[in-house]
Amino acid sequence: MFCIRKKYDKAFKIAAVMQVLQEGKQVTQVAKAIGIIPTMLSWWVYEYQANPDSAFSGSGIQSLIRMSR
Repeated sequence: MFCIRKKYDKAFKIAAVMQVLQEGKQVTQVAKAIGIIPTMLSWWVYEYQANPDSAFSGSGIQSLIRMSR
């Protein structure tokens, strides 16, 4: 079975992280508004705080992955 694994570009991630860090919004609130789970946004915040210059260096392109059952 195939499904589309969502990947988000760097600008999207930074915009979400900035809502948490600069605007003081709660992770759960921002995550719900943009349609992701809070754990993912928490990881983005952690990654950005650890090294803002090299955070989110992935491709940000949707891809197909094989799901095994």
